[in-house]
Amino acid sequence: VKVVKAERGALLRLDAGSGALTCVATAGLSADEVREESQTVSFGVIRACLERQEAILTDNAMVDERFQ
Repeated sequence: VKVVKAERGALLRLDAGSGALTCVATAGLSADEVREESQTVSFGVIRACLERQEAILTDNAMVDERFQ
């Protein structure tokens, strides 16, 4: 979060066996906000990261054309 000067962020861990994502750290938001049912975090971006097996940087996932 500090490196990219983000207002908020979350670090998720993927369980290789079950495919479940677990929030292990947050900055600027609560762990409760980092759930797929929540509208706070874009799980479209998270799914894209998993599919592409690479990090994705966006300043606003809600308006980023890659995730529409």
